[in-house]
Amino acid sequence: MKAAAAVSIAAAVVLLLRTVREIGWRRTFGLTDEPRHPEEPRLVIGGPFRLVRHPVALAAILALAGLALAARSLSAALGGAVVSGFIALAARRSESALVERFGEVYRRYQRAAPFLLPRLPAARRGRGP
Repeated sequence: MKAAAAVSIAAAVVLLLRTVREIGWRRTFGLTDEPRHPEEPRLVIGGPFRLVRHPVALAAILALAGLALAARSLSAALGGAVVSGFIALAARRSESALVERFGEVYRRYQRAAPFLLPRLPAARRGRGP
């Protein structure tokens, strides 16, 4: 359990740091919608955003899962599940605003990148060489 908790928390930290590296800390934590530099795209689809559309939400859910595993407590697991549900709901609700703001570009991105759970590589799904 301790190893699984450590892996989950480490994955959350790495994902969050990669997101900060991609778009800056102010944008990562919702303090601004503006890119760090004017030449950066407003809709970011690279880095962790190519894996999932909401990497910060995924990082928070991974951290909660890791903390629940570390606590080895049913109440921690249930609490983490409830909070994770609200995080996923908030991310889902933000989608309509993103579609309104970016239009067809965001719709294409929705088709290309999963919501919260990264896809398995093709080779692992049995479609690869």
